[in-house]
Amino acid sequence: MPKLKGLSREFVSEEQRSFGFKIGRTLASALSGFIAGVVFASIVWALILLFFRAYIMF
Repeated sequence: MPKLKGLSREFVSEEQRSFGFKIGRTLASALSGFIAGVVFASIVWALILLFFRAYIMF
């Protein structure tokens, strides 16, 4: 499990930033989560298509 904790630190910024508005922090967090979700979903769909095409070919 320690390896997984180290992996999550790669995607979470430890940097202390100050935002002019409280919504800025929420928006930045939501945007980074959305981008991570899009990347993850794209990888999953690409793998599904890859396996599906390989299944049809053989």
